[in-house]
Amino acid sequence: MSEARPPESDDPPAAESAAAQGSDPGPENASEERAEPTGGSESGGSAETGGSSGAGGSSGAGGSGGTAGTTEAGGSSGSGGATGAGRATGSGGSNGKGSTAASADDEDEDEAVEKTEMTLVEHLTELRNRLLRVVIAIGVVFVACVPFADQLYTLLALPLLERLPEGSTMIATEVASPFLTPFKLAFVAAVALTIPVALHQAWSFIAPGLYLKERRLALPLLVSSVMLFFIGMAFAYYLVFPLMFSFFIGSAPDGVIVATDIGRYLDFCIKLFFAFGVAFEVPVATFLIVSAGLTTVEDLRKKRAYVILSAFVLGMLLTPPDMISQTLLALPMWVLFELGLIMCRLYIKSERDAGEEEGEAGTAD
Repeated sequence: MSEARPPESDDPPAAESAAAQGSDPGPENASEERAEPTGGSESGGSAETGGSSGAGGSSGAGGSGGTAGTTEAGGSSGSGGATGAGRATGSGGSNGKGSTAASADDEDEDEAVEKTEMTLVEHLTELRNRLLRVVIAIGVVFVACVPFADQLYTLLALPLLERLPEGSTMIATEVASPFLTPFKLAFVAAVALTIPVALHQAWSFIAPGLYLKERRLALPLLVSSVMLFFIGMAFAYYLVFPLMFSFFIGSAPDGVIVATDIGRYLDFCIKLFFAFGVAFEVPVATFLIVSAGLTTVEDLRKKRAYVILSAFVLGMLLTPPDMISQTLLALPMWVLFELGLIMCRLYIKSERDAGEEEGEAGTAD
């Protein structure tokens, strides 16, 4: 143990060591020496290490049998060492790869967050750009509607003109009303027609700050809101206006000529369009209240009487003081409230089914 080991450069090669010990490195011995390291170890490159350590051990034993025995021992120890090393290396490599992949994903998420994070000035700039797009859209539609302003006003006044007494017409009590009133209607029509564009820009502005579930829920709500608003306006024009104007003109005293001012008629129609358009948003409002957790479907069912009373009160405040228009606004609000409850029940049921499926999938895994 105290003797110093000679340098590796002075060690004779394996073939010379075998020749010095009397073993002839013939083809058979060479093939055995080639086969034994491969067979004694199943670990690839580590087996050769084991074989070489066995050959090193054989140089101190003397004899081909000792060489073979030492080779087997060296190969087995080499394979065992290789196995341990392989396990350690494999586990370490897998952990290294996993940690590397996780860190890469974290870096990607951080970069994505940094890219999505914006300063206050950038938010204000984006808001300004989107508002400019809405204004440009309104301007383009307004320019397109201006040449048809008179035709649009005639179409708007048709429910009243068809029910005026013979010889009666609409009048203009102000000097600039015949010119400005159709232009005002063209602008209002442009704003109404560009509501989808405005909602799309609002959606594009707030969408990056929403979760995926909220995005999937918000887009259908925006589309349904636009559709319900236009349905409310159409309901007012085709159903409420004829009945209401027939009632008003038919109740005029004898000797009174009904001659409505065109400016006041336009303001009246805009008010009713807005009232019915907002009233038809009741299903969306009900769904949002329930989905936000402010109340439940059962509580709204219990308070149905108060909801119906509120619908009639709103109808009284938003419509002219007559029972026809008030009822025609309150009844659709009640029906749409019931539709909103149905939507909420279906949504809650779908969410419950999805949660149960996820729980079953987790249990199965």
